[in-house]
Amino acid sequence: LRELSESSSISPKQRMFLQLMLGTPNEEFSGFIGSSNEDAVEEMPHGAYMKKVCQYLGVTIGSAKAFLQSTKAFL
Repeated sequence: LRELSESSSISPKQRMFLQLMLGTPNEEFSGFIGSSNEDAVEEMPHGAYMKKVCQYLGVTIGSAKAFLQSTKAFL
């Protein structure tokens, strides 16, 4: 998934979603959630972290889950 998160075959918002879900350091998102996203991705329940990512990016949980389903071919 890390390779896909750097690919130009997906939209910039999808790339950002994957990068944040993988815990790639991001100062702006860390400020949004009030702590280091590198720590939060490890410490928060997965669903709660994904909800924060979706809020930050302005996408629905449903569209995020559908996108994640579409990435299964890359696993």
